[in-house]
Amino acid sequence: MVDSATEGRYPRPSTARTWYLPLTSSARKGELGYQVMRDAVRFPCRAPQADWARAVIAWAAERTGQTTPYERALRADPFFDDLVWQKNRKQIHAVLEMPEPEQRAWYAHGLGAACAKGKNA
Repeated sequence: MVDSATEGRYPRPSTARTWYLPLTSSARKGELGYQVMRDAVRFPCRAPQADWARAVIAWAAERTGQTTPYERALRADPFFDDLVWQKNRKQIHAVLEMPEPEQRAWYAHGLGAACAKGKNA
């Protein structure tokens, strides 16, 4: 991991071998775990479909103990919708009750579905 603070205003994107994360500022805010989780969730497209992206990231946040910072980030989004979030939370709780191999399969499916046109979570 490389602190993206040294990269200037437009840090390089992370690669499979090197992650560029705002380590210093995230550590100051107590959100380093959240930043690592967010960088670990990689969709196979540039603009994933919002419903699936939110669901996949919410699952990852739950699994890594980063739900609180994720919810804070969502609430800072001007397009945040609490009703949609409640629907996502219900879905994630159902996924979390699945056996671990099924959860991993759901996650893998969600990454691809987020990038497929016309697929809602």
